[in-house]
Amino acid sequence: MLAGAKQGNYCIYDATANYKPLFESAIYDEAHSWLVEDDYERVDGRLLSGEIF
Repeated sequence: MLAGAKQGNYCIYDATANYKPLFESAIYDEAHSWLVEDDYERVDGRLLSGEIF
């Protein structure tokens, strides 16, 4: 899951591992590219940040 982090960064969390942080970047395109390179699939839906932290 790609989400905005507290300091304006973008963080990728592994939903299958209790939302463990996997990658963080200050640049959205860099975080998105990381997902694309690792063959992740888009899942539609929303989850509030308070529900995972």
